Amino acid sequence: MTPTRRNRLILSAAGALVLLAAAYSAGWQVLVDRWRAGIAAWTEAQSASGRTVSTGAIAVSGFPLALRLTLAEPRAKDAAGNEWVGPPLTMTVTPFRPLEPEIDAPGTHHLTLVGHAPVEISAATLTGRLTVERGKPVALNAVAGTVVGMGMTLEGLTVDVSRPHVEPGAAPDAASPIALTAVIGLDRLTLPEDLHLPFDRTVASAHLALRLRGTFPTGPVVPALTAWRDGGGTIEIDSIDLNWPPLSLAGEATIALDGALQPEFAGTIRLRGAVEAVDRAQAAGMVDKDAATVTKLALRLATQRTADGAKETKIAIGIQNRVLSVGPVPLLQMPEVTW
Repeated sequence: MTPTRRNRLILSAAGALVLLAAAYSAGWQVLVDRWRAGIAAWTEAQSASGRTVSTGAIAVSGFPLALRLTLAEPRAKDAAGNEWVGPPLTMTVTPFRPLEPEIDAPGTHHLTLVGHAPVEISAATLTGRLTVERGKPVALNAVAGTVVGMGMTLEGLTVDVSRPHVEPGAAPDAASPIALTAVIGLDRLTLPEDLHLPFDRTVASAHLALRLRGTFPTGPVVPALTAWRDGGGTIEIDSIDLNWPPLSLAGEATIALDGALQPEFAGTIRLRGAVEAVDRAQAAGMVDKDAATVTKLALRLATQRTADGAKETKIAIGIQNRVLSVGPVPLLQMPEVTW
C-alpha cells in the first residue's frame, strides 16, 4: 500500500469517526430535548387533573455515556392540599434504554397531609427504575435503605408498582378494573417506643402482593374515597407474609370500605405464635380474660402440626363495623380511621 493511499484511508476513517461522534452528539441532544419536553408535558397534564407538580431547575449532565437530569426542587400537591417536597432527584437515562430512567433521591422528604403536622422522612439510599410508555409512567421499581421518620426506622424497603397492560380490543374485566398491582417488602421495621401492642417493637420482615381495583378520582380525600368505594373499589391482597414476633402469618385477604369509610377486612390467615400474642394482649389490658380464653380455645381447635413439626393455625380473620374477629369470636374494637 502506497503512503498516499494509506493516508487517504486514515483520513477517511478519521472523518467517519468525526461524523459518528457528531451524529451521537446530536442524538444525545435530541434525547435531552425530548425528556425536557416530556417532563413539561407530564407536569402540565397533572395540573389539568387538579394536581400541582414542579421540578425546580433541571440540570443536564452525563455526556457522552448517559443523560443525567437533576431536578433541584421536586414537589407535588394534590387538590386537597396534601403535599410532598423531595430532595434533589436525579434521573439517569442511557441512549440504549431511553424510556427506563434510573432514579436516585436520597435525603429528606417532607410530607404534609391536611389536618396533620408535617412529617419528615429521610432515606440514606433511595434508587429506582421508571418505565415510561406513551409519555406516561407505567411501572416503578424502587429500593430504599435506612429510612427514618415518625419515630420509626426501616432498614430496607422494596416496592414494585405497575399498571396492567391492556391489549386493544380486550374484553373488559367483569369486576372493577385493576388500577395497579404492587409488591412491597419490608426488612426490620422498628416502631415507636410509645406504641403499645402485643408484639415485639421490631417487625422482622413483611412482604405483600396486592391489586388495587377501581378508579381513584382526584380531589379531596373523602369524596375520592367515597367514589372509589361506590365504584366497586377494593384492595385484593394476593399474598401476605409477616414475621412480627411472637406472631408470624401468611395468607390472603380483601380490603374494602364500609358506608362510614371505615376499613373492612376478610381473609384467611395461617398463624404461628397466635396464642402467645393473645396472652400478651390480655396482659396489656387490650382484651378481657373471657375474650382471650374463648379466642385461644378457637385457635387451639384450629391448630395442626405442619411438616416441620411446628404448630400452625388456619383461621378466618375479619374486620366489620370496626370490630376485629378471629374466626367467629369478636376480639378487639378497632380505632376509628379519620380521613
